[in-house]
Amino acid sequence: MNPFSKGRYEHIPTHLYYLPHKLISELEDSTPSYVIGSRGSGKTTLLKSLNWEERIRNKWLNQELGGDAFRGRFIGVYTKLPLIQVRSFKAWLREHVGATSDSLFGYYVDLVSIENLAFSLSVIVNEMHIDVSPENESVAVSRFLHDSDYLIENEGDETNTLVGVHQAIRQRRRRLEKLAQAGISPSTCLADFFIPEIGELSRSFCSIFGALLDASTETEELQKWHFKFCFDEAECLDDRQLLVINTIIRTTESPASYVISFVGQPTDLSRTLHDNLTAQSADRFIHFLDHITRPEFENLCDGIANVRIRAQLESEGRLPGDLRQFQTANVLGRLNLNLLVHELVSKSESGEAKALEKLAERFRISPWLQDGESLSVPPYIEAHLADVLKLTPPPGNESNAKRRQASQEFRKKFVASYLSICRELKVRKIPYAFANMVIGISDSCVRDYLSQMHQIFESFEGGLVDFVNGTVDWQLQSDAIHIASDNKKRSISSGIEVSKPENVRRLTYCLGALAAVLQQGTKGTVIHLRSSERGIFQFSEPIGPEDKNPLLFDVLKDANEAGFIRVKSEGQRILGFRVHASMAPSFGFSYRGAYYPVVIKKGDVIKMLETPDDDDLILLAKQIGKRISEPGSDSAQMTLWPTDDASGFVFDDSDVL
Repeated sequence: MNPFSKGRYEHIPTHLYYLPHKLISELEDSTPSYVIGSRGSGKTTLLKSLNWEERIRNKWLNQELGGDAFRGRFIGVYTKLPLIQVRSFKAWLREHVGATSDSLFGYYVDLVSIENLAFSLSVIVNEMHIDVSPENESVAVSRFLHDSDYLIENEGDETNTLVGVHQAIRQRRRRLEKLAQAGISPSTCLADFFIPEIGELSRSFCSIFGALLDASTETEELQKWHFKFCFDEAECLDDRQLLVINTIIRTTESPASYVISFVGQPTDLSRTLHDNLTAQSADRFIHFLDHITRPEFENLCDGIANVRIRAQLESEGRLPGDLRQFQTANVLGRLNLNLLVHELVSKSESGEAKALEKLAERFRISPWLQDGESLSVPPYIEAHLADVLKLTPPPGNESNAKRRQASQEFRKKFVASYLSICRELKVRKIPYAFANMVIGISDSCVRDYLSQMHQIFESFEGGLVDFVNGTVDWQLQSDAIHIASDNKKRSISSGIEVSKPENVRRLTYCLGALAAVLQQGTKGTVIHLRSSERGIFQFSEPIGPEDKNPLLFDVLKDANEAGFIRVKSEGQRILGFRVHASMAPSFGFSYRGAYYPVVIKKGDVIKMLETPDDDDLILLAKQIGKRISEPGSDSAQMTLWPTDDASGFVFDDSDVL
């Protein structure tokens, strides 16, 4: 069995969990959270890990929690928003935008939340996971129904149990759904039965039953119980519905709390229905899963892999004592680009390869190297850069000057030089190998990491223990990484991930080819080395949903959410975009994606969407690349060092050393 299964959470009967400490601590906190990330970044796993039933019944999660299913002293309930009647409410209230429709949708969200929580609490209490006496339960139910007496419409429906509360709320929720489906006027609904303020029902329920749990369990004063409503796939909400959710979160009070997940950037997480009431940083956490640092992502991947490997071996009844902790770097090795070039040069009889060998030998004995510095393989990349860019070493033995030049002239351009050498050597299938490349190609997406490791393990001839305790040949890695990238590229046409598959395919194919042209360079040019790893594409002005050509915005948004394109955005406006690094092996650009911006015309991108043939897309990419790289082009004059920000387009050259 391959432990690096690529299956989605929804398709795996018993899910395995690895919980990153800092992130899960903030999600377990009573402060509300928004979780934002592309598909495959782990949103559903995180939200499910907060669900009370999963914490009690999933042994792998329970182990991660140290056996404490109620760690953090909360009860979480999970709701997948597309499975409730969100679309029905959109259609129903589309013609009635205003306070009435907002109140109805807010009330519906409250009913769904408390129906789920009331049922969950009844099971928890009945199964004795928390010891609550029937008398105390009855008193709490009576208090809640006294505060919300409109829930009981018939005297015969009165109850003193959580089960009864669940049934009463479910009946009211279903009635509201029927009104929506029938298209009854919202004003008629308000006259027909009482609608409380947005969030009032959940505030009342959580306050009363939070006090019940506090009184029923021994907890420290600072460890009071709270309830967490986890709403997944909130991208299905329209802008007005999102304002309602923001308002609920902004006006919520402990012990009620919310965790909301989105694919892609929501419209606005600060605005509410009240002009003078906005959500601030202190009101909630916002977690951008696509923008975590490379070391954080590598630790996350290693943690997930360890959990999967140990579960696999345990299920097979063999967990050897000498099994080492899985680390991607141990199994795949740390990046050595000169080694990859050495392998290519050693197998080539071309004049270019012989010339590069001579350059490297001259560089090895030149004043470039610091005193005492030794190299395991010839310095092909440094020699190539020094030759092409006409660099000269600092005079004498100024080690500090050499270090500065090593960073500015060499390290930041290592990957660009590697790609350029591969082009000059006419390498048809550029090698991609080692842990740094696998992590970079994954582009902060756990699913892409697992996809690559899945293929690598499939190609490995030994068993799982040998895989973990050994090292994998770089050539095997490269072949497997190419398979994973090609599989993802072909998946665009399936339409599983995107709503406009053909448009997304054309865009990704052409931009991927264009990124390769810009980063590999062409014969006789050096701009790809002076401003390396270009491929963050920017229009002269940002675009948004109101753009004159909405198809362009929709396709970019669609491709971003599916993990084929990465966009830099501000609210709903797209400022820049690049091809997802998982496409790098298929097209031949940097495993780090792109770091430097170039200006691209909207007309060029629209032409990509209108070009059906793959060969024509490649030709178009070459034409655009040639124009961008022409001396004096605005695109060739972009800032050399982009600034760090929260977009995910941040330069990190630490992995090439």
